[in-house]
Amino acid sequence: MKAAAEHGHMESLIEALRDPACYPHAADRVELEETHISWVLLAGDYAYKLKKPVRLPFLDFSTLAARRHFCEEELRLNRRTAPELYLEVVPIVRDAGGAVRINPGAAARAGAPAEPLEYAVKMRRFAAGELADAMARRGALGEAEIDALAAEIARFHLAAPRADDSSAWGTPEGVEAPALANFEQIGAPLDALRDWTRREGRRSRRAARRATCANATATCTWATSRSSAAARCPSIASSSIRRCAGSTSWARWPSWSWTC
Repeated sequence: MKAAAEHGHMESLIEALRDPACYPHAADRVELEETHISWVLLAGDYAYKLKKPVRLPFLDFSTLAARRHFCEEELRLNRRTAPELYLEVVPIVRDAGGAVRINPGAAARAGAPAEPLEYAVKMRRFAAGELADAMARRGALGEAEIDALAAEIARFHLAAPRADDSSAWGTPEGVEAPALANFEQIGAPLDALRDWTRREGRRSRRAARRATCANATATCTWATSRSSAAARCPSIASSSIRRCAGSTSWARWPSWSWTC
């Protein structure tokens, strides 16, 4: 009931924000774009993105505080690559007369409620023709542009901070879980894609186990039996051997060494 009321409140707010008078700059008209988690209002030279009050397996925008936090995070993260587009996080308020306003000046806020109704990420608007799909349709997104974009993304990833070994980020389980959670929300129409995701998850876990074995590679002189190797290499006889069990057979390796 509370979630439905919150969503209804937000839809009413979005409808009010379709009025150009809500903005502190010129706007002939206000266009609305919508995704499953956001509303984007295109007003004059700027775009304003508001988070929907939704809670999904991979995000939680269900409170005003959470939506403000993730607006600030979006600004922080995206300014790393597009500082000219991502400008600031702005409050949406009611003025003293009760009208909805986006980021009004101090004079307009005098006598108005102090608590913002909502928050938005303010961005510099660009022409729709600069979107990648529009560029591709008119032949402006060729191999050279794709290669340049790929190189830029690769450079960004190489310079990005990395999670250490104690973090769950990047593990096969950590990657698979939110992907599978999407299907719980969507349901039957995507059963085939869910099954593929599970197969890919199993493949990733097997690959991770093989990589663990490779990283734990050890060589040990031994005679002719498993017990002899265990006696000579107790560290191999413990965790490393158990970790590789099922993927490596002792009989496959020469009599002078053991390795995963």
